[in-house]
Amino acid sequence: MLRETANQSIPGQSVITLALLFLLLSPAYGLDLFTLWQQPEIPLDMQVGARLDFRTMKVESGRRSHGAVRVQCVRHSSEGWVIEIIPMISENNSLVVPELVEAWQFVLDDDFSKREKELSSLVSSVVKLDGTIKSPVNDKEWKSNPLIKSAFTDGFVPGNVEEHQQASRIISEETLMCDQLVLTANTINSIELPNGTLEQSSNRVVTVSVHKDIPLLGIAYAVEKLEIKSKFISGKGSRKSPPTEVSIETMELVDYGLDAVSLFD
Repeated sequence: MLRETANQSIPGQSVITLALLFLLLSPAYGLDLFTLWQQPEIPLDMQVGARLDFRTMKVESGRRSHGAVRVQCVRHSSEGWVIEIIPMISENNSLVVPELVEAWQFVLDDDFSKREKELSSLVSSVVKLDGTIKSPVNDKEWKSNPLIKSAFTDGFVPGNVEEHQQASRIISEETLMCDQLVLTANTINSIELPNGTLEQSSNRVVTVSVHKDIPLLGIAYAVEKLEIKSKFISGKGSRKSPPTEVSIETMELVDYGLDAVSLFD
């Protein structure tokens, strides 16, 4: 499919074509609570009432952005685990849920606890809350939402996992001695062009602090560094390879508990 796209390029549109090719080659990376869902080293403790409040930060192309999100498990039924993802804001140095919030509630099949299959295939239903209006959401809509899409479409399979010395983290005035893990994945994708080959390599490193007493996936802190390099190989003439792309994302747990209250009830 990629090869067909390349060979059908229209003369005079090389810049647009190359931009599209880079987009096709680039994996949809993103750091979130479910990035490490399938890793056996990460504690998995599903509990009704579990609430996790994270501060997030991303640095990309010299720009820094901040955010906050609440992930909570509000119910377990015959259909599975009912999870809510709620964007938050910072107010007086605390994280709060805004009055007019756009939140998402979805049901995960019980097979989630087996860490098998693709995560998106375990979602049986999704409801969106927009202010005070609740409405069911079809697959196409929730899979196109940036906040939800990264959580369910990112298959992170590390090629190497290292255990490091424990380190302390202070969360809501409580000190936890957390296990430290470093997970690394390297991938190479290539596409044939009329005058050569375009190759893209990515190096992804996720460093995470986990503790068994933190519910859901036990994550106290996570940082991801992603480095993507693209280059042209052989071919007639010379083409300058684009600069290396580097992005850094962090998730820091600032509060947690077993007091989750659904926004959808």
